[in-house]
Amino acid sequence: MSTRHAALLVLLACAAACESEPPVRYDGPTDEWLAQSRVPQKYGPYLERMTSEERVAFHRLTSDGQRDLFIEEHGIAVRKMLDELLQVGMPANTVRQVLGPPKYWETLLRDTSDETWVYYRFNGFRRSRTMVYFRNGRVVGWDSFLD
Repeated sequence: MSTRHAALLVLLACAAACESEPPVRYDGPTDEWLAQSRVPQKYGPYLERMTSEERVAFHRLTSDGQRDLFIEEHGIAVRKMLDELLQVGMPANTVRQVLGPPKYWETLLRDTSDETWVYYRFNGFRRSRTMVYFRNGRVVGWDSFLD
């Protein structure tokens, strides 16, 4: 058998082996890992506020230091803070007491009962922009974005 034929056989064997194994996919932690881990206990309030992509990336981290940094860099701490401080139906003056005066606000011209207050925060890593939405002087929702 020539060297060329031997190389072709090895190549075909490798190709067949590659085709028979499904690609490895990571969908997050297993139930067994979660049962043994303290991550859900310590980081549960943050995990609730993460997107599925953030959650997968978070569970790949190996130390608490990396996890804490991830929470700050992705603005998840800001989301948690807002969810704890703001409530739908809260009056505008209470929001001003809790978050302080907004950087600026917008009022819809067609309806002066709708307002958006905008806040900026810097957490040492990134700047976040928070928008609090009001209707008739009461909170109807809020969003937080990383700039």
